Amino acid sequence: MIQDNIGKDIQKDEKNPSDLRIYLQQELLRRCRINPNYSLRAFARSAGINHSTLSQIIRGKRPLTEKSILKLCKGLNFGPEETSGYIEGFRETTGKDVNQKNYHQLTIDAFQVISDWYHWAILELIKVQEFQASSKWISKVLGISINEVNVAIERLKRLEILEVDENGKWNDHSDGFTTIIDKEFTNIALKKYQKQLLEKAANAMDDTDRDQRDQSSMTMAVNVEKMPEAKKIIKKFRRDLCDLLEDGNRQEVYQLVVSLFPLGNVKKGRSTEESEIGPREANETQF
Repeated sequence: MIQDNIGKDIQKDEKNPSDLRIYLQQELLRRCRINPNYSLRAFARSAGINHSTLSQIIRGKRPLTEKSILKLCKGLNFGPEETSGYIEGFRETTGKDVNQKNYHQLTIDAFQVISDWYHWAILELIKVQEFQASSKWISKVLGISINEVNVAIERLKRLEILEVDENGKWNDHSDGFTTIIDKEFTNIALKKYQKQLLEKAANAMDDTDRDQRDQSSMTMAVNVEKMPEAKKIIKKFRRDLCDLLEDGNRQEVYQLVVSLFPLGNVKKGRSTEESEIGPREANETQF
């Protein structure tokens, strides 16, 4: 099945032998995360290719050929095995049905949208009063590179979550978005997404004034049998808060992160104790 093959592709190393374009996309973003000032021009120079050509390839506006694959692999210092892997992958995919290839791309796109926080932030920025339909403006507001913004925008448009009409107006269609990747990989993406948000929450304690944020916590001994009820209360709280804050003019994009989790494992401690000294009598006292 196509789904199984795509699932494997997602788990592979970023140098996916079946699609050099996806690797170029991911490698550019990786370099930008390491160095926010890294540019597409610098990436093009390291790959030995014209920057406008590379931009079109990454955005899917220009198809790869065997000649361009060989040139890119040479510029990126790939060995014979990696290069032949991309060539073989190219030959394999050129014989595939167009719908099959599109499905593959959309599945990768869906995985990235679910797992990287800034896709949803871009969509929410559209609703802000001072929104500017500019990659440079979005980059400055969100603190990510222009390359990350451009790749994210193209991805959202391919998935038809974002529409830019003939007048240049951006429209958010995420309300009807459903992922086409299976549950296992959706869970992987969501875990990555939540980890990113927790990291941003930690950074906000240093980077954001206290009057613009609220971060608090509570430690408590709990009745775990009431966890389902607790989750319902949290869900209602999230929705009520959203209704409150989205009412009226919107000036900023905020993120709400709620984490309720055990700090230890009493059951594990109990089993360890029993394995070391055997089960205790009910009235036994240990010092």
